[in-house]
Amino acid sequence: MPAALRHLQRTLAAIAVVIVVLLGTNVTARSAGDLQGQIDSGRSAAASLQSAIVADSARIRATTGGLRDAQRRLAGLQSELGVREAQLRSVQAALLAARNHLVALENRLRLASQALKANLVAAYEGSQPDAVSMILEAHGFSDLLERMSFLQRIGQQDAVVIGATRTARAAVSRQATTLASLEQRDRGLTDQVLSQRNQVAALQAALLK
Repeated sequence: MPAALRHLQRTLAAIAVVIVVLLGTNVTARSAGDLQGQIDSGRSAAASLQSAIVADSARIRATTGGLRDAQRRLAGLQSELGVREAQLRSVQAALLAARNHLVALENRLRLASQALKANLVAAYEGSQPDAVSMILEAHGFSDLLERMSFLQRIGQQDAVVIGATRTARAAVSRQATTLASLEQRDRGLTDQVLSQRNQVAALQAALLK
């Protein structure tokens, strides 16, 4: 193989390594959140990748079928990586939808809680009618029936508000649990995707040597 072509191949391999290391750094930055953590993670990823390249290169040279086996391994890794990336995209879409749903549920809970609080304050301050007073102040039987019907409607409204508050609170709790599960799966898939990208890059670099 001409020296210029070998140099070009090694350059491309180095670029692939740098890209994967940068991808690893971005993933780590999301969880670590500090510059030193990014630097340390990038160095660690680079060292691991270099070791993998050396190991793959030695394996390829060790046997006559090493190159063919390496190419087969690369195809398998790339196929697995495609599956993992599709799973990751699906989980991240579900994660976004779950977060939006949680926000909507929390808003509903806040409104229900505010309505319940307003009813309690009204009852405490006397702005809501007292059942005994309304019955005693009734003017005739028809007026009494009307007042009792009014009290019944108020009671039903209070029951609706209390029920809505309980339902919203339970929904928020369930959605928070779902969200936590999705976030854990997202972290696991992200780690798997990064690991497989590194394996693919290492094997590609070894094949280009």
